[in-house]
Amino acid sequence: MKFIEGYGLFLTGKRIEQGLTIKRLSEKTGVPIRNIENIERGDGKGWSLDNLTKYLKGLKIPLSEISPEDGIIFECKRAGK
Repeated sequence: MKFIEGYGLFLTGKRIEQGLTIKRLSEKTGVPIRNIENIERGDGKGWSLDNLTKYLKGLKIPLSEISPEDGIIFECKRAGK
């Protein structure tokens, strides 16, 4: 599962606006640095919905702020397709 193009950059911008480093956000939320990096790259590896929820909570961003009108924020592919 990975973000539709652009969401990782959006989230990185929000973190930077708040003056937080990845390390500080990790300490604040308990989300491992590697997972934060993967979230911000939009990479589908190494992060979970639980970590994304903690990430957003740490930045005080409601899920509705990153959810587009069509509600699609993730791109999922079945293995082998």
